[in-house]
Amino acid sequence: FLLEEGIEAIRVLRDSGWNANIKALSAGSNYYLTFNSSIWQSTTTNDYIDNVFERKFILENVNRDINDDISVSGTLDQDTKKVTVYVSWLGRNGTTTKNISTYITNLYRN
Repeated sequence: FLLEEGIEAIRVLRDSGWNANIKALSAGSNYYLTFNSSIWQSTTTNDYIDNVFERKFILENVNRDINDDISVSGTLDQDTKKVTVYVSWLGRNGTTTKNISTYITNLYRN
């Protein structure tokens, strides 16, 4: 649930302003999500969920080949990012981490 909620929160950030909320973030850096006064925000400060779960996300740049398909190399697509959300927690056998990835685009050109 926390992974899916993280993806949905990032989509809300995208919908409310690609340039301000997605493009402004550095690719490859760790970011966290916080919910303040009915809005989602990204932050560089970890905010544990229920003092147990750590949720972070990382954005990666996306390249396109000559067929406009996502590829390892090619032309940088300024309007697409790969996002991976990670959730970690400490259990009896150490730390467990799960993740989920998807692509987001500048759907609303904002």
